[in-house]
Amino acid sequence: MTPIYLGYNASTPIDPAAAAAMRPFPEEAFGNSSSGH
Repeated sequence: MTPIYLGYNASTPIDPAAAAAMRPFPEEAFGNSSSGH
């Protein structure tokens, strides 16, 4: 059985495919999360 490491907490490295899929959002679709909607 292959061991699985579960001790990353909130600092888990992001999957490169997920990072590539999210890349356009902070560059092109940014906003102010504190503004009223």
